[in-house]
Amino acid sequence: KKKPKEKPGQYWQVQRLHQNQTIVILGSGPSITQSQVNLCQNEIVISINNCFLLAPWSRYHYFCDKKWYSWWKDDARFKDYKGIRISHDVSENGILRVKGRSSPGLSDDPSIIHTGSNSGFQSLNIAYLMGAKRIILLGYDMKISPNGRAHWFGDHPDNVRSNYAGWLTNYSIAADQLNKQNVEVINCSQESALQCFQKMSLESALSLEQVRA
Repeated sequence: KKKPKEKPGQYWQVQRLHQNQTIVILGSGPSITQSQVNLCQNEIVISINNCFLLAPWSRYHYFCDKKWYSWWKDDARFKDYKGIRISHDVSENGILRVKGRSSPGLSDDPSIIHTGSNSGFQSLNIAYLMGAKRIILLGYDMKISPNGRAHWFGDHPDNVRSNYAGWLTNYSIAADQLNKQNVEVINCSQESALQCFQKMSLESALSLEQVRA
């Protein structure tokens, strides 16, 4: 496996490690299940935030901010993770820190990502900059579940609720950009308010990937 290069004390520049490959991104929406995640074990996977618990084998783990890190940095499961960690805010303990800014759409500049106000958007930008030709989204619900859950694990300790309406606008802009670049994005989330990408079952999307590989 190729490993990202990092110069100590500097921001990491996203490298095109997965040119024309498929990347699966695991979001924390309440519809994601362990059985779905298990189907992705042979794929290139970016797990977001608490999703590293569902996929401790994921090649990449992304989290945005210092607050989330403060909740998890001393947890044995966090310490035991063997993959590559990327963050917008944190650079200690071997974590690759990527610079971000709040701008419309996705960044084409490997030295920076656009934040889109959420870690799912940031992970999408990373997958795009890594050269992915197809990106599969799982757990991108972008809405509260019927039983009031915002995430598959419940709530973060601070109980902050998300601005889904603002997020959806950001994704719509990114979808147009991805279409123009011929990057296929498939939303395999079982329940999702994200309408700008084609929807498909996870099994079908992974089968499609195998056929075209």
